[in-house]
Amino acid sequence: MSQITIKLEDFLLPEETSLVGRENGESVLKKLKDKNLDFERLEKDYEKIIIDIPTNIVSINKSFFLGLFEIPVQRLGRDGYFAKYQFNTTEHIQNKIKNHVDAALLKASQGDILNA
Repeated sequence: MSQITIKLEDFLLPEETSLVGRENGESVLKKLKDKNLDFERLEKDYEKIIIDIPTNIVSINKSFFLGLFEIPVQRLGRDGYFAKYQFNTTEHIQNKIKNHVDAALLKASQGDILNA
């Protein structure tokens, strides 16, 4: 199975512990594209895209996630997204990501969105 691993720490500031803000997610997306790591192309070239989130990251908010991953989530749908993308991170961040994917697809309840 062909796969690629993207180490998110290569695109973050070393002191970052929380990933917040849509503009910051979009900034990471731009940095990825500048390194020829465009998600749409990677989805065609690889069966699995592994996103390695450093252990010092304790939170990822919905805005940051959507700035970085909204388009792939909407393009692939929930099941397709999780079949293609894998996150190496803590269980807490994994659960946040699941909620954020639902928010990207507008399938989350208002309470889920507000509490994510």
